[in-house]
Amino acid sequence: MSIAKRPSVRRVFFNIRIKIIQTNRSVLPVILFIFLVFPQFSFSEEYGCLFTLDLGNRYRLVERQNLRVRENGVYRGFLYREYRAFLRTSDTVRGRYKGEYYLLENMKRNASLIAKAVDNEYKVSFSINDRGIMLGSDDNPVPIHRGFPAFSAKPVKAGASWDVSGSDLVFDSKGNSARVPFLCRYVFRGEETYMNRPVAVIDAQYALRYDERSYGYKEGSIKGINGSRKSVIMLYRDAAGGIFINSRLKQRIIYSSGGSEETEGIILTWYNGISASAIEASDALIADSLNRLKSEPEKGYTDKAAGGSTAGTVGTTDGGTGSVSGSPSLLHDVSVEESEKGLVLKIQNIHFLPNSPVILPEEKGRLDSISSVLKGAEGRMFLVTGHTADVGSQASQQELSVQRAKTIVDELVKRGFSANRFMYEGKGSSESIASNDTKEGRAKNRRVEITILY
Repeated sequence: MSIAKRPSVRRVFFNIRIKIIQTNRSVLPVILFIFLVFPQFSFSEEYGCLFTLDLGNRYRLVERQNLRVRENGVYRGFLYREYRAFLRTSDTVRGRYKGEYYLLENMKRNASLIAKAVDNEYKVSFSINDRGIMLGSDDNPVPIHRGFPAFSAKPVKAGASWDVSGSDLVFDSKGNSARVPFLCRYVFRGEETYMNRPVAVIDAQYALRYDERSYGYKEGSIKGINGSRKSVIMLYRDAAGGIFINSRLKQRIIYSSGGSEETEGIILTWYNGISASAIEASDALIADSLNRLKSEPEKGYTDKAAGGSTAGTVGTTDGGTGSVSGSPSLLHDVSVEESEKGLVLKIQNIHFLPNSPVILPEEKGRLDSISSVLKGAEGRMFLVTGHTADVGSQASQQELSVQRAKTIVDELVKRGFSANRFMYEGKGSSESIASNDTKEGRAKNRRVEITILY
C-alpha cells in the first residue's frame, strides 16, 4: 500500500516581519524589511519599528492556564486548563485561517507533562490581518482571545504605546463563560535576550469588566466580572521565529445567585509556525516506513498454501473472544489516509480483554512497529481516537473508547514518546465504518486512529 506524494510546497516560516523606518527628517526615509531569519539586527533611537504579523500557511497555538481558585472567599485548590489549536490558511483568501481548537480536560494537578483527554473539539474559521486583529469569526467560543496580541498601525520606538480593542472568553471552574470586550494598552519595551534567544519585547495590560445591566444581555448564571491581565509578549527574532506570551490573570466572577469565584494565576501561550516542506518530508518518511514494514512478513510466519502452518495471534475484543490467524505482516490491517488535520493511521482490530481497556500481550509486536512508524513524525503532536462496535449502551461504549485510546497512548509513551505530544478521545460507536450486525463488521468498527497533527 502506498500513498501519493504531495506536490512540492514552498517552505514558509512563521515570521514577525519588522519594518524599520528611519525617522530622521533631514534625509530621505529609508525603509528596510528585516525578517526574523535575519541574523544581525538591533534597534536604534533613530528608528521606529513597524511590526507586521505573518503567521505563514500553518501554525500551532498552545495555551496553559495554572490558576488558584477561591469560592466565596474559601480556597478550593488549583485548576489546570489547556487549549491547543492547529490552524492553516484558506486556499483562496489571504489571512483566512481554518482548523481545529481542542479544549483539554481540566486537571487538579500540574499536567504539563502528561497526555490529556479532549473535552471539546471546535472547527473554526476566521480572518486575521497583519496587525493581529481578528476581522471576523464564526459563533464558536474559540478563539478564546480575539484581537490579542495586536500591533501598532504606525512605527514605534522603545517606550512608545498604543491601544487596540479585543475580547476574551472568560471561564469559571464549572464551565460557565462570558465573552468580555477589552481595550489593551501595549508598550514596546525594546530588544532583549530570553533563554539565549533574541526577542523584541512588548508589555500589555487590559482590564476585564462585565455587568449584565451595562451590556444588556445575560451570560447564563454570570452576573458580573472584574479582573485584569498583564502580559509580557516576546517576539522571537531568530530563524525558528514564533511568539511566547507570559501572562498573569486575576479575576472575580459574581453569580446571579449571589455567590462569587476568584481565580488568580499564570497563563502561558506559544505560537509556533510550521514549515510546509517539513510536514511534506515527515509525511513521506512515515508513509515509506509503513509501506516497508507492511511488505515484511511477520517473523515466524509460514504460508499455508505452501504446506506450512501459521502461528495464530489469539485475542479477544469487546463483546466476544476468538482466535485470529497469522498474517504476512504485523501491520497488515493498518492503513494511512490523508486528511486536512494531517495523516491518519487507521489500526483495525487491536485486541483487548473483553469490555476492558487492557491490551493483550500479543499486540506488543504490532505496537512496536507502529511506534517505529511514528518516529518519523519528529516534533509533531498526535490525536489518538478510540472506536468501538455497537455493543452495549452508548455510555459504556463512549467510556470504553476513551479508555482504550488512553491505553494506546500509554503504550507509545513506554516506547519513548513524550506524553505531552498526545491528546486522546473516544467516539464510541458513533463513527462506525461497517455494519454492526455481523462479527466481521463489528471487528472493523473496533479500531484506533492516530492523527499526526503538526
